[in-house]
Amino acid sequence: MADDADQEANFNYLSGCLVPDASLFITFTSTSDIRHHLFIPPADPLVTMWSVAPPTLEEARAKFDSDDIQYTTELEAQISKFSGTIHTLPATMEFPPLPASLKSKKDDELRTALHIARMVKTDYEIELIREANRISSGAHEVLMRELGRYAKKRLSASDSAGDKERTGKEGIMEWEVESEGDAEALFVATCRRMG
Repeated sequence: MADDADQEANFNYLSGCLVPDASLFITFTSTSDIRHHLFIPPADPLVTMWSVAPPTLEEARAKFDSDDIQYTTELEAQISKFSGTIHTLPATMEFPPLPASLKSKKDDELRTALHIARMVKTDYEIELIREANRISSGAHEVLMRELGRYAKKRLSASDSAGDKERTGKEGIMEWEVESEGDAEALFVATCRRMG
């Protein structure tokens, strides 16, 4: 950090950017002195029993291009070392709670800057959007095919047959899309399968 009192330091605090419940802290004193600090949650056995564990520090360092990667338990201590203006995103259910020391900081300017930055896409971002569109279009096609495959059967089935109970042991050819939940499950599974 520069010692020059006239040079204001701005700090941006973002949450949930790369890893669920992660925080991003960007410091800059000029356009040439920008540092990116990523804070990821440590693995919690009570959470990882049911979901994918967050990356370890070593995995995160290999995967993400960041000047500094630490656990979220170190976030407040690291922020307390800095001086200058701190900008945060507004507190919402979308982001993890801010440390107590940041609750009264500015949150209007950063949101505006992010909205402006999101309007301009790089060539790489455009390619990612095209790939996401290709994948989701393919998933819609799979879903429409599956709905069509059973449409004739549903029209000819007698009402007296009733709904057959699902056991979870049905094979893929026996699994009919019968509800919005079924459609969503097939769509999401197809998207994930296609990367």
